[in-house]
Amino acid sequence: MIHQIENVTHHPLKLFEKDKIHPFVQANIEDILVFDIETTGLSHSYNQVILIGYLYVKNREIILEQLFAETPEEESEILLAFQALSSRFTYLLSYNGNSFDIPFLNSRYKANHLDYILDRSQNVDLLRVARTLSKTLALTDYKLKTVERFLGIMRQDTISGKESVELYNNYVLHPTKKLQHTILLHNYEDILYLGKVLELLNYQKKDDLTHIPLSLEYESNRYYIQTYKLTKDFLTVEIFSRDLRQKRHHFSPRELMLEQTHHVLTLKAPVFQIALEDQHFIFLDIELISENNLSFNALSYEEKLSYLITPEALPQCVKQLFTIIDSNL
Repeated sequence: MIHQIENVTHHPLKLFEKDKIHPFVQANIEDILVFDIETTGLSHSYNQVILIGYLYVKNREIILEQLFAETPEEESEILLAFQALSSRFTYLLSYNGNSFDIPFLNSRYKANHLDYILDRSQNVDLLRVARTLSKTLALTDYKLKTVERFLGIMRQDTISGKESVELYNNYVLHPTKKLQHTILLHNYEDILYLGKVLELLNYQKKDDLTHIPLSLEYESNRYYIQTYKLTKDFLTVEIFSRDLRQKRHHFSPRELMLEQTHHVLTLKAPVFQIALEDQHFIFLDIELISENNLSFNALSYEEKLSYLITPEALPQCVKQLFTIIDSNL
């Protein structure tokens, strides 16, 4: 395995400029791992990961690293190295990672009998951002190189992903520094320029959380909100956690329901609405789910707000529900 590390803090691209990055990125600058993989094909079952590149910020320094399998047999080595690194970060950022990179990596972790999983709820997928902004950006397609050109980025490497696979097959048979450099350069520029392509987020409305991961920390464990559904009577939330500390299995205090399946918790809690000046506000119904006979009307204004359900407040709502569950155990 080849492990290359480069400090790109002063690269001419000027990555992570404060006035050009989204507030989410600014707030989590050292908790985001930008990544991209190269594989021997598109099949999770029959092909392998041969190269993983990633970019992150540490102590204000921007570091780009690559893990390269010199032979297909080294796949498990680069997977283990990426596991050790990625588990330290709260969020991921990729281009088409939700549909390709994450499912592919998870399949290869399983194939190599490695107990590790990544989840889409951790990831900012810039391809999905580009698609959402199709009218604004007026792109001819959503290929990474097309988006790069829109942002004024011009590449040095000219090979495609398919050509990269052919080059790797040649490298395995006849390894040379020149072939290795060409393969690594393709992935290197994918990663480097993703650090610039994340500026796409600035074209979204500031309050648009559609592609922003929602997460919370509770009892030293990290939880990610996969999906949520809000009706006039219930809030249902599916939550991913890589390491569930407690087995809260089919726990149902009064109207609150919680189920656990492997890495996913499903919470269902009653809600109620308050209408004020033609607006409807939805709150967790703590009078139904608490065993302590709490009265919503007796709460202070600030306390009531902590039970208000909005997309940005979902993590806080889930934390409130965990607290209520634990207090009733």
